[in-house]
Amino acid sequence: LRNFVTDSMAIDMGTANTIIAVKGRDVVLDEPTLVAVNELTDEIVAYGQEAFDMLGREARDVTIIAPLSGGVVADFERTKKMLAFFVKKAKSGGSQVSLQAVMSMLSDVTHVEQRALLHAAEEAHIGKVNMLEEGIAAAFGAGVSPRDKRASGVIDIGASTTNIAIVAKGTIITSRSERIGIG
Repeated sequence: LRNFVTDSMAIDMGTANTIIAVKGRDVVLDEPTLVAVNELTDEIVAYGQEAFDMLGREARDVTIIAPLSGGVVADFERTKKMLAFFVKKAKSGGSQVSLQAVMSMLSDVTHVEQRALLHAAEEAHIGKVNMLEEGIAAAFGAGVSPRDKRASGVIDIGASTTNIAIVAKGTIITSRSERIGIG
């Protein structure tokens, strides 16, 4: 029964890369957030690293697309399919169900953008999805303890967004996102 259920995963869908970590297995997926689309049939022919490897060598009727832009969903249908593909790839063995996941999001994401991410996660067959602001996720990833009473500044520089947060006692005191990055 354990092979059919992945109990917890963390998902960071970035503009450049998507990273998925599974409890007890560490990072199991780190691939470019890209899809290759056949423009004649509108069918996705490749995801992630395979789509990235096609860049510059794709057929005339194939286009490489980044379904996230500026840290948010730009193309919902393709994001949904890409996330489902990545989650399926990240699951261990023959597991079909993920009980829960934590997804990071920009601190100034709108409710509509948050719902798009949540809906994409539901379509990927994840039972319960908790959204976590990037600032707190970056702080925990950098080793800041939720019990630390001292404030810590965290800067998360992505491909198209930079998120700055002040964190204390496991809570974001203040944060700001800018649509600038290194990509």
